[in-house]
Amino acid sequence: MQIKKSNIIDLTPLICVVGLFCIGVLAIVTSAAGQEDPTAPIRMRAEALIEVLRSEQWSKVAPFVIVSTGKAAVETRRRMGIPQDASPDVVREKVGQWFKQIYGSVKPGRIVDIRLRGTDLAQISYRHDDIDAFHMRLVDGDWYYTLDD
Repeated sequence: MQIKKSNIIDLTPLICVVGLFCIGVLAIVTSAAGQEDPTAPIRMRAEALIEVLRSEQWSKVAPFVIVSTGKAAVETRRRMGIPQDASPDVVREKVGQWFKQIYGSVKPGRIVDIRLRGTDLAQISYRHDDIDAFHMRLVDGDWYYTLDD
């Protein structure tokens, strides 16, 4: 049996295109896998904060708030009713009361999105009835809830 040359399809160009496509996809996946997610530490800290709020541990929430760092947080202090010279016990009490007012009846849900706003400020969107958001600021290598944006 003799095969006519006109009946044979040359698949070489198609194989080359598919091969190059696969190499490109592999390069993108490998490159993305090698890059660290810059929002990962923010997500970990925000999830820890949200877990404390869900479990209604109001006395344990202050370490997640920027006022616990001693750094300037004028708006956060003002809105939470914390005097400038407040003791750590007063800070813990005021912060706990403030969060209890917001999350005492409706617990925060899962994090939906994290957006960096520069190098030291992030906006965390999360479920709270609908979608809500809060800010966290980088201070001394850790992320803290803040109302000062």
